[in-house]
Amino acid sequence: MKTFTKDPDAILDYSVDWSSWLLPGEQIAEAAWEVTGGTGLELGTGDRSANHDETSAWCWLSGGTVDTGYTVRCRVTTTASPARVDDRSFRVSVQER
Repeated sequence: MKTFTKDPDAILDYSVDWSSWLLPGEQIAEAAWEVTGGTGLELGTGDRSANHDETSAWCWLSGGTVDTGYTVRCRVTTTASPARVDDRSFRVSVQER
């Protein structure tokens, strides 16, 4: 699982490219994000909310507690009939930088 290092004061975007997993003609219909592993790391809202296009999904993360590791999961549902659902996760380690 890939790990990113983030400063607790940073507000950054993170993305997952699903293009190599999608079938020909299939697109992302929905993307849901979840943060686990502790408190403090927040998903963005408003202008910095999670979103997706046909082949990628992204979220904004802010905050976090120094010396804490979090798991961030993206679950997509596709336009296939029936819809396919899959997850990709990555780690975020919060450190003073």
